[in-house]
Order: sequence, then C-alpha cells, then structure tokens
Amino acid sequence: MQKLDYLSNTDFVKEGWPEKTLDVLNVILNDEIRHVGYTGMLLHEWAANGKQEEVEAALEEAFRQTNRETWTDMSRMMDYLAKHYC
Repeated sequence: MQKLDYLSNTDFVKEGWPEKTLDVLNVILNDEIRHVGYTGMLLHEWAANGKQEEVEAALEEAFRQTNRETWTDMSRMMDYLAKHYC
C-alpha cells in the first residue's frame, strides 16, 4: 500500500482529499519517514552499544513530543488548508 493510499481509504473526509492537501501531506509524510529512519539508526547503535538508558529516554521523549507538538502542528496545518483550499 502506498503511504497516501491510507489517507485516501479512510473516513477522515467523506468526499476525498483535495489534491493540494494530498500534496502537502505527501511532503510531511516523506519528512517523517526521514526522521523515523534517522532515529531508528541511532536507537539501533545505542542498543548495540549497551546504552539501554539512552534508548528508553529517547522513546519516552518521542512520546512526549508527539503529544506536545505533533497534534498542535497538524491542527494548525489542517486549519490553514481548510481556510485556503477547501
């Protein structure tokens, strides 16, 4: 399944996503994929070198950051898209 297929096949929007919105979401998804890959590489290196405390701290911070920032950012982006493109 293509990464944008998930968004296209959900009930988030009944009429389908506007093409400009999908373009923006695709950029965001690609950036997040890079973040996940880089973070995975670091976590793997830390775990391989016995740095369990660092791995645990990084995972805890990732969860905190997701709750603190990601949803706020997505809300702002969706508000902008709704005002300007829908």
